[in-house]
Amino acid sequence: MQWAELRPVQAKAIHCIMNEQSNVIITAPTAGGKTEAAFLPILSRIRTDHKAGLRAIYVGPLKALINDQFRRLDLLCEELEVPVHRWHGDVSATQKKKLLEHPSGILLITPESTESILLNHTTKLPTLFAGLEFIVIDELHSFFTNERGAQLRSQLNRLDRYCNARPRIIALSATIGDMTLAAKWLMPGHESEITIIEDSGAEREVKIGVRAYASTAKDVATDPEKEDDLDDRLVSDLFRHFSGKKALVFGNQKARIEEYADAVKSEASRRGVADSFLVHHGSLGRIERETTEDELKSDRKVTVFCSSTLELGIDIGPVELVGQLDCPPSVNAFLQRLGRSGRRAGQAATMRLYYVATSRQDDPLPDRLHLDLIKICAMCELVAEGWCESPRPQDLHLSILVHQVLATIAEKGGAKAKPLFEYLVESGVFQGINQPQFASLLKQLAKRELIEQDASGLLILGRKGEVLARRYDFYAVFQTPTEYSVRHEHHTIGSVDYVLGPSSTEYLILAGKRWKIVNVDSESKVIQVIPSRGKKKPTFISGSNFEIDDMIVAKMREVFQSEADPVYCDSHALSCIHAARKEWLAAGLLDKPVIQEGDKTYWFTWKGTRANRTLCLLLKTQGTRAVECDTGVITIDDSSEELLLKVVKPFATKSLEIDLLTKMQDPVYAEKYEEYLPVELWQYQFGINSLDISSAKHSIQTLLAQRA
Repeated sequence: MQWAELRPVQAKAIHCIMNEQSNVIITAPTAGGKTEAAFLPILSRIRTDHKAGLRAIYVGPLKALINDQFRRLDLLCEELEVPVHRWHGDVSATQKKKLLEHPSGILLITPESTESILLNHTTKLPTLFAGLEFIVIDELHSFFTNERGAQLRSQLNRLDRYCNARPRIIALSATIGDMTLAAKWLMPGHESEITIIEDSGAEREVKIGVRAYASTAKDVATDPEKEDDLDDRLVSDLFRHFSGKKALVFGNQKARIEEYADAVKSEASRRGVADSFLVHHGSLGRIERETTEDELKSDRKVTVFCSSTLELGIDIGPVELVGQLDCPPSVNAFLQRLGRSGRRAGQAATMRLYYVATSRQDDPLPDRLHLDLIKICAMCELVAEGWCESPRPQDLHLSILVHQVLATIAEKGGAKAKPLFEYLVESGVFQGINQPQFASLLKQLAKRELIEQDASGLLILGRKGEVLARRYDFYAVFQTPTEYSVRHEHHTIGSVDYVLGPSSTEYLILAGKRWKIVNVDSESKVIQVIPSRGKKKPTFISGSNFEIDDMIVAKMREVFQSEADPVYCDSHALSCIHAARKEWLAAGLLDKPVIQEGDKTYWFTWKGTRANRTLCLLLKTQGTRAVECDTGVITIDDSSEELLLKVVKPFATKSLEIDLLTKMQDPVYAEKYEEYLPVELWQYQFGINSLDISSAKHSIQTLLAQRA
């Protein structure tokens, strides 16, 4: 393959995997050779000992990543005569049957397809997994904060039962904040059995630029009824910066991605330039996404407006430049997106971030502080310092415990309560709950007819549990929102959230193209469209809210306090920062955390999402209602500084009762099977996952010390 040498991280991994028996986490920058670091030694082992059967599993978070890695490994394994298999929804039944009947080589799979195998091929499992020696988990960081991570870790325990010896785990990632916490997350109670291998290679050059577009009162007054808030100057710059380049432009909202893609395509048409702008996000159909991926892999210079779907390591060839509309959702995402560029030797990883300021002089103080721009600057500083968010091994995803109880019963045909607790909780990944809590969960599942118990104490699936476990979407533990499918003739373009309007003619932007709606079938939830010049912003069922870490907000405060101009900001961004700092000083925020404006009180806690959420619930217990909880600041109606101090003062010395706080939070079912949890168990999970008692208490103590 014409490699001149191995990279240091690959050499370290080879020695470790070949000569030791530990589990391994390999971390290196994007395109740092992690896949080969894992598979060169694994393939050497497979090729040398000639044992029969399935020897290694590669688990990836995306089907597209599975397909991409299949091509890479198939090429690597061709000369070795080591079979490489895929298993997902697009793989034929014939190929799957061949693997089940003659297990061999390497299997590439997603957690959802792993669940399908465990549930639908129970008689084949002992033969299929008997010789399994390695499980490679790619993009480990992508599993840290979501329910799929809990499903995957539980599956690792379930697979163990069918293997002659416990398989070694080899995990790969480009961005991990705290390696010790990552090891604890991956193998709770066995983190000492994990060897950490970090890239010690040369650092890459990074170029970051922040551009701001300061909308004025005049801009707003010009067209107050304007449907979108697109900035014409930003559209022009996007065209100028990305036309004729192989590039990605990330956005946090699918509707915004579609809007700006359409606007830039219109700009290209106005200038008489060939359209080279495409769109990629999770609400587009498979053919649309794969066509865009193929265009990126080709020699054609295209720019793709995309969501996090292109954040992970799908090989799309050398990307010259990355754009970001608004603030990235996290430093982790920032690093992942930045790392998509600069993969060629001597090429810098390059990102342009775009911020549209919409505040006016008569807006509330938090808006006049340009907090989103300051947050972008804080993230830039943290990227330069090499910091990113750490995994939280203590977090619970009890929606997945519900799922795994049903899945395990379906897999085994039945299970007793005590062994189920030992299997899933004591030696599993749900160690944060106790036996009485597990018993209350089983009672609730029985009450909801998901399970039932026979006279011998055997738990089996109940009437509704049988229906649930037989559904195709049972394998996927994440929510799949019900949206209208959008079709042109027989081709599915994607899906949108749709409400039938009073007009008989409506338009739509989707996949970066304009459509006219010609028919809506409300029963089958299908929208038929034809190409059109008319346009209307699409709507999508919103995804998860982003949690902001305390470290980001602390760095924001440092940006306010500094007199230095960030070197990565353009003149407009600097103008906004200067205005924000002026407002900061005028309000006395250097040493005054509480500001009164009209009937609103602003408490600048300078804490992240979890701490602020905790403080809001604390205020609620005292009859004070915080109406808004923003990055670093809490907004309170009909209050005053004196009243706030009186409310929080007792909590500077006495403990904050987490049970009392969680009872103030009505259940909000964000994960798929949370609705089946007892309310008390949901609130217990909420306290662990969503609150931060120590950080909230620190904020109270700081407030009182500053006002003493």
